Amino acid sequence: MPDGFIPDTKVRAQLGVTEMTTWRWDHHPETAPEGWPPRIKMGRRNYRNREQFEAFKASLTQVAIAARRNRAAEQAAA
Repeated sequence: MPDGFIPDTKVRAQLGVTEMTTWRWDHHPETAPEGWPPRIKMGRRNYRNREQFEAFKASLTQVAIAARRNRAAEQAAA
């Protein structure tokens, strides 16, 4: 597989989600996290654009960091 694509099996492993979760995000986009890359179907398998997937992971990281800072600030104020 060219480096531009990542198979969904690796996507799920990196995110720690199930096949059903990615299926839901693909078929019900309103449930998907913001920036979820669209699937690329090749034969019977699904792939994601590697660049879009890396950007998605980076955005998840930024959201998690912001949430942790907010919790820390709330705890310090209490």
